[in-house]
Amino acid sequence: RDNKDKPFFLFWPTTVPHLALQVPDDSLAEYVGKFDDPPYKGGKGYLPHFTPRAAYAAMITRMDEDIGRILDQLKRYNLETNTLIFFTSDNGAPLKGKKDVPISSPGGAWDGSLNDPLNGEKGTLLEGGIRVPFIVFWPAGLPAGKVYDRPVSSLDIAATALAVSGQPHDAKLDG
Repeated sequence: RDNKDKPFFLFWPTTVPHLALQVPDDSLAEYVGKFDDPPYKGGKGYLPHFTPRAAYAAMITRMDEDIGRILDQLKRYNLETNTLIFFTSDNGAPLKGKKDVPISSPGGAWDGSLNDPLNGEKGTLLEGGIRVPFIVFWPAGLPAGKVYDRPVSSLDIAATALAVSGQPHDAKLDG
């Protein structure tokens, strides 16, 4: 609050949604009983969960609410217009047809892959393994609703943020 007129950087690496299926009970309660949700018995290093589909839905809702709180704080201090925000993921969707992955397997939360019709999944270099959500929000510098259809990488974030903030950076930093 005291430094709201100075440049700032926030890196917020959320762990949801992600395996293991762990979410606070207050978030889970909204979704329990809303899915055909056979219990996941655990395995391959993952903890069991009695309602894996509900847990995954709750994690997504929890992430959305947390992002909303960050955006609310930016608005509270009149920073939402000129703050550059990147939102992306670390990898593609969960593996297809793996019985030990509770959110993508038969009997788990979803059958098939969460990124159909793309070929490949998490852990592969196919499009389904590397294509992820990548949203850039900056009302003062970018048009709303624009879709950029050329390849972009999270490696572009540092150079882009430094360039638009006017901060010095190594010219060899590509992005």
